[in-house]
Amino acid sequence: AAGRATLLEAYRRHGFIRARLDPLGLATPPATPELDPAPHGLSRRDAAGLLARLEHAYCGSIGWEIGHIHDSEQRRWLEAEAEQADPATPDAGEQARILALLARVEAFETGLNQRIPAGKHFGIGGAETFMVCLETLIAESVRLGVEEVVVGGMHRGRFGMLATIMQKPLAALIAEILGKPAIPEGIKASSDVSYHLGYSGDREIAGRHVHFSVSPHPSHLQLSPIISQGRARAKQALLGPDGSHRVLPLLLHTDASFSGQGLVAEMMQLSGLAPFTIGGTVHVLINNQLGFTTTPTEGRTARGPSDIARLIEAPILHVNGDDPDAVWRVALVAANWRARFQSDIVIDLVC
Repeated sequence: AAGRATLLEAYRRHGFIRARLDPLGLATPPATPELDPAPHGLSRRDAAGLLARLEHAYCGSIGWEIGHIHDSEQRRWLEAEAEQADPATPDAGEQARILALLARVEAFETGLNQRIPAGKHFGIGGAETFMVCLETLIAESVRLGVEEVVVGGMHRGRFGMLATIMQKPLAALIAEILGKPAIPEGIKASSDVSYHLGYSGDREIAGRHVHFSVSPHPSHLQLSPIISQGRARAKQALLGPDGSHRVLPLLLHTDASFSGQGLVAEMMQLSGLAPFTIGGTVHVLINNQLGFTTTPTEGRTARGPSDIARLIEAPILHVNGDDPDAVWRVALVAANWRARFQSDIVIDLVC
């Protein structure tokens, strides 16, 4: 019994290292001797059933990095989510909606590339399930009481996100991409490049109204997320005591900027202090395993781009970006975590 208990704990702490996350199969997973039953006094034969369950829970398309969390209630909640014998999967209707969303994103990006071939698009190619992640996360958060989503961060997939998730009018979006300024003429001011522009708009999701506030985005990639947290804080304060439940800060990052820019550590360290609390932030990293021209081994010392989040004991849910069902499940977990515990969580979308 003791051996089975220590083997279970080993998977909870180290199983994510062996998860099948990389659609490209670029890196060989590191050795994980902790997951061998022998050091726990078990033979493979004796532990076969338990090993099968643990491999399924912790080493599939989702890597649950939760071993650094010391709060026992939070740990138990995450372990229960990971170890469900029959975890949530999208039903046929949900799968059809996911497929339709992926098809819309693909059609939008293809059309953009064909019609404006010389434009800077920062496309979402290879990470299309990012849209599945956002749509699921926002829809579940709205179901849980969110009325406004404050979005901040990054260029990649921005046009597709505005078109498909925020449903920004396409005529205005395309005009901006073509260079029409977003500000009126004749006031002696210049506009920014189109992939830096923000957006404010509304949508109906499952009969509920949700407002989107997408912050403008400068090229210093981690300024926008932090400013967006300030915007969310102000909106929450105006709504009163339940403001943090009604306004969701959703921050978008790329792997190299999240791991490489010092502002991220400041953002994390301030997140739990009274003057800065905003009821938790959901961070989504598009991890395309390349920082412009820099490979992960050249760009960081840490094992993963999300390791800075361990600083504040935020759960890190790594997910294979080529598995839409797993991305859907991770987004549901993140929305429910934030609603329940009012603290940060990170989704690392490996693509």
